[in-house]
Amino acid sequence: MDDQPWPSPAPRADAGPDRDWLAQDAVLDLLLPEALAPVMAPEEHDKARLQYILCEALEAFTLHYPECRARIAALLGNMEKPMSDPGIVDVSGLPLTSFHANDYDRYFRVNRITTAEPAHVLLRSFLQVALSVTDLFCRAPHLSEKAAKAQFDGFEVHARLLARCFGVECAR
Repeated sequence: MDDQPWPSPAPRADAGPDRDWLAQDAVLDLLLPEALAPVMAPEEHDKARLQYILCEALEAFTLHYPECRARIAALLGNMEKPMSDPGIVDVSGLPLTSFHANDYDRYFRVNRITTAEPAHVLLRSFLQVALSVTDLFCRAPHLSEKAAKAQFDGFEVHARLLARCFGVECAR
């Protein structure tokens, strides 16, 4: 059985700066639930970088889909992947085995991780989702404009929530 049930978007010559990103399989890096701190307190030197990325993402969400996708891909491409370890999903009390949990994650290309930099992972996973959704709207222009607007309004709200969690602000 093929490990990839759907084709990855093929990079086109005109794909611009996100050409390399589109050649990769879509992946979502997620913190384990127990790794989510009730309060995020990034180091002061990290706050400026997090603020820059969040503010740029907010600006990108106002652009037409191809430009939005390119900006998000560039932001994601410029983010260093935080040092992390694979996370072990705790299945105690759940009607599944660790094999089932890992199989689910493999199928949906979810990487459960633990890290000393949870703010970076939260922001990175947010951008991964935004890029995938933006790519979907680029590839499927028949999708409802109303649904797209609702999705991007949600991205804006989520970005502002992350900004508050990280103790930063964006002017827009």
